[in-house]
This record gives sequence, C-alpha cells and structure tokens, in this order.
Amino acid sequence: MKKNLLYLLMLLAMPMAFVACGDDDDDKDVKPTTVNATGTYDGDIVLLVDGENLFEAAAGSTSSSSPIEFSLNQKANSTDLAIDDELLYIGNIVLSVENIASTATSEKLTLNGTNINVEKNIIGLDVTINTVTGTVDKNGKATLNISAVAPALSQNVEIEITAQKK
Repeated sequence: MKKNLLYLLMLLAMPMAFVACGDDDDDKDVKPTTVNATGTYDGDIVLLVDGENLFEAAAGSTSSSSPIEFSLNQKANSTDLAIDDELLYIGNIVLSVENIASTATSEKLTLNGTNINVEKNIIGLDVTINTVTGTVDKNGKATLNISAVAPALSQNVEIEITAQKK
C-alpha cells in the first residue's frame, strides 16, 4: 500500500516538473502599429497663385519660400492642420482645416482630403480649400499640398509645405 501511495504522489508531482517560470512582459518587443504625426513642425512654405510664386514677386526673386511652423493633430481616421505664423514679405497666415481624411501605417501618415470645400481667408485672399494631401513619414518628415480657388478673382492657389517634426 505504501508503494502505491508513493507512486501516486510521484504521479501527482510529475506535472510540476514541466512548469516553467517566464517573463510575462511581452510588450517590450511590440512596435507601434501606426506613425504618430501629432506635434509641431518647422519647415518651408511656398505660395503659388496661378503658378506665380508670391515670395519671389514680393521679394524681387531673392526668396522663393518662407519659414513656417504648423501643427498636426492625428486622430483615428482624420487629421487636423493648424497654421498661425508670420511669413516673410507677405504677413501673417492663419489657417486651420479640421477632419482631413487620413490613413496611417507603421511607415507613414497619408493625408488624402479631397472635396473639402472649406472657405478661408489666406493672406487677404478669400479662398475655398478643395484638397489637402501629403504624407508624414515615421521620421517626422512632412510634405503637404493644399489646393484652393479664389472664386472672386478666378485664381488657383497652391500651398506647398515641407517640414520636419520638432
């Protein structure tokens, strides 16, 4: 009987021999699933009205762009853009566009806002913003293009921005 009890205890103890202690912190190797583009950016802006560069026209061809600072606020399926900065030779630009359609991967955020039709005043021009497109890569390099129309003057306005996240 003692022999059977010994075998029974050994049999019950056997599963404990195969239990291992391990590190339950599996999150340390998990990489973000999407780029985080929310933040402030420094870069350059180019303003074209019917293809004419406003900085070259205002500065007599000494400058084709101006330094710019802007911010992005990335949400689940959209991104907000806000610009409030002083431009060389032209004056202050205040522009905000909310809920720009966007998609994000681990490599980049892509803004693909089309048919926006938001009316704004940019550097004294009343415009209707039609599209806001561009990308922000995982290193924070941003390229934005804004297309608008100034209906009263029948002019096309193109804004091109290249920047780096701070």
